[in-house]
Amino acid sequence: MAARRRLTSVQHRCDVWTAVGAGFIFFALVLSRSRYKYVFFQTTPFTGKTAVQAHEQAFRYIEGIPGKLLYDQDSVFLKSENLGDYLLADDFRRYRDERGISVEFCRKADPPQSKGRVENVVGYVKTTFFARVPFTI
Repeated sequence: MAARRRLTSVQHRCDVWTAVGAGFIFFALVLSRSRYKYVFFQTTPFTGKTAVQAHEQAFRYIEGIPGKLLYDQDSVFLKSENLGDYLLADDFRRYRDERGISVEFCRKADPPQSKGRVENVVGYVKTTFFARVPFTI
């Protein structure tokens, strides 16, 4: 993979999320301070490989790699969690190690406010791109 410039200031933390509905599944990334957004759509469930592709396209779009990425506990990224110890999915672990990405995961008990930035993007995508279509997360 080609080298990308590292975005290191605190404003370059981002939140990552996947959501399902209307025959589409999407990956959303939002930078914390600027609220710069990237959304990747596909019609099949995410796998480790397609999640890596979505990350690479997002980093290309924002022209760099954020200093820290915050994830929801999604099976594409995590195999399991035990009291804050995370066992990453194999493809994602290899990608994280290869790219030197710093990752954090939301706790299952975290309130929605802690994920507000990306939740707003997910809501925006659902209401703007898929109006009148039922969704599940």
